[in-house]
Amino acid sequence: MELSQIRFLNCKSVILQPSCSLAALTMWALSFTISVYITLIARCFVHSSIPGLLEFKNYQREHKDTQSDIIFLLDTSGSLVFGGRNGFTDEKVFVNNLLSYIRVSALSTRVSIITFGTKSKVDINYVSPGIVLPSMHKCNFKRSFANVRFRNGLTNMKGAFNHAFEIIFGILSGNKRPLKQVKTAVFLLTDGYWNEGGNPVGVVKSLKKEGIEIYSIGVTSGINDNVLKQLATDSEHAFHYSSFNQFREMASYLRGGEVIYNDNAFSECLKCIFMTKI
Repeated sequence: MELSQIRFLNCKSVILQPSCSLAALTMWALSFTISVYITLIARCFVHSSIPGLLEFKNYQREHKDTQSDIIFLLDTSGSLVFGGRNGFTDEKVFVNNLLSYIRVSALSTRVSIITFGTKSKVDINYVSPGIVLPSMHKCNFKRSFANVRFRNGLTNMKGAFNHAFEIIFGILSGNKRPLKQVKTAVFLLTDGYWNEGGNPVGVVKSLKKEGIEIYSIGVTSGINDNVLKQLATDSEHAFHYSSFNQFREMASYLRGGEVIYNDNAFSECLKCIFMTKI
């Protein structure tokens, strides 16, 4: 007897006609298993070949349901615009995708956004707000983040790290949760060296001395590996991408099912799933 029909439904179920033989079913199962293995091997190859992908995926898993504080330092200098492309958009994709697996709320992970061009600016501060509010959840973060705009200018990286220090330890740290209670990390995204505000290495050393985890992410040849390592916790926290195309590819693999969390469980938070604006 021969297999007369196999139909796939949602890639999970199979409908077989009564005339189907055991041998045919075994052959189908074998071919399906082989295809699954090929897919897994291909995925492992991709994950191992893209710089930082495994490390950032591990970060997502380790911080998915924890109390964490994350501060992103995003370069908005004029050099990000090249060939009709704006690398600031790719930086925002990375932030959104990294957070896609992580709960953001006043009781779980809090996030701050600092942008830096000629001047640095705290655009969003959930890490140490003046007042801790239930509305500090991912939906409102995504709405606010969508309104953070590219500003152009020079590269005042030191100003951005100074603002991060103020949020964690300084004049902006009023409602910052204790370091012993929450893991605190800083992510730097840039395409080049600082050319305004001075050398940031001093304040970076102060942050590292206090146990703050720092990831430095550089894109294009505007910055080299040695500098990125100086700005990071260690060499394993420094990542360099040859182009924004390569960086965007890595960021695309971080995207997962949106983890939404609202302390008051407002149904409107579910709208966040459908927000696609960067």
